[in-house]
Amino acid sequence: MTLMERAYDALSCAGVDVRLATRHSGVCDAPYCVIYEGQPEIAGKTLTRRHILVDALVPAARPQSLQGLCGDIRTALQIGPGLTFAGASSDCALEDYRAVGRTMDFTALCGTDI
Repeated sequence: MTLMERAYDALSCAGVDVRLATRHSGVCDAPYCVIYEGQPEIAGKTLTRRHILVDALVPAARPQSLQGLCGDIRTALQIGPGLTFAGASSDCALEDYRAVGRTMDFTALCGTDI
């Protein structure tokens, strides 16, 4: 199972509405997150730092629920696949989705194919 699959499963098992980047569209009417891979970084001769990015979205009418969703995401990914929380963006309005969102970055050190 890939790191992305483990992260998706951990979020889903934690009860978070999780979607792949290719599967979300339309107006946000309930909290959910979108998961995708970021650019890997070389972290030594035999290690790569992999990034799993998660966009957390809540309806614009309920911005206070963003903090709870982000907490659920962080707990699921740190406990499930053992990812490290690397940081988050500032909250931003997403007018096309009528949502408020935040991007969270999680990392894992993985062996590099030689």
